[in-house]
Amino acid sequence: MNRIWYSRFYNEITNEILTISDIEKFKENKINIITFNYDRSLENFLEKSLFYSFSEVRDKLAIFLSVIKIVHVYGKICNLQWEDIDHGIKYSSNRLLELAINLKDNIQIIYEERKNKLQIQDMFKSATKVLFLGFGYSKENLNALGINNIFNHKQFIYGSAYKFTNTERKRVVDNIRQLNPALPDNQIFIEDIDCAGLWRECF
Repeated sequence: MNRIWYSRFYNEITNEILTISDIEKFKENKINIITFNYDRSLENFLEKSLFYSFSEVRDKLAIFLSVIKIVHVYGKICNLQWEDIDHGIKYSSNRLLELAINLKDNIQIIYEERKNKLQIQDMFKSATKVLFLGFGYSKENLNALGINNIFNHKQFIYGSAYKFTNTERKRVVDNIRQLNPALPDNQIFIEDIDCAGLWRECF
């Protein structure tokens, strides 16, 4: 499922790049991503997709990739090579197992105080449109995002809730609304749709 919406996401952020002379348009992306995953699959997918799509600018990939901010709520295993030339590790490298003892310090658990909490809140505050893709909406995860009184009346919230019942989807809306009293009910849309479908609906 990740692969499907990853592809859709990549197509959307590159759909105006028709020739290599248009590559600078990639820097106009204003998308921020917050993920609960520890892995680097999205970063790796974007790197490989750009690498094969725009071979003429392979030496500048890090510049383009850094435009899209990806924050891992509980940390990530380690950086990829394009993110950190000196200490980054390839996506499928065997070194990950060798360095597991050291890399574990990059990972946090739900009960630990997170260093990126303010960064995540700033991302939410600056967004005009927020999408929850493949999110479970548990109160623990909502609290981990720190979205209490974050959203305002100018923002729109969309969420995938594939195979959720009407009652379950209403409960999600109610929970988000309780955490954000300034956000009108008619600006929260939690839909019975998968991640790729929601992305198509919103972009």
